[in-house]
Amino acid sequence: MYIVHLPVLTLITWFVVRLPVGVGVKYGVLVGATWAASFAVFESVRRVGVLRFLLGMKAGVRASAVAGPTHAGQTSSAAGGGM
Repeated sequence: MYIVHLPVLTLITWFVVRLPVGVGVKYGVLVGATWAASFAVFESVRRVGVLRFLLGMKAGVRASAVAGPTHAGQTSSAAGGGM
């Protein structure tokens, strides 16, 4: 996340410093905007395989592989499929 947030923080700071408001407001805007933008970039990168590699993330695992196989015709004993 560090690699993502530093350029985002720098870019947002470049715009926020020029605002005619107090330091406290600038700080709040910087923290909130940096968090939101970093999270958005991270989530976007997390979903694209090539970008995952560039940020040092492991290859994505498909949801069907994580959930495990499903077996058609298999019934639960709690649902009345027992003896």
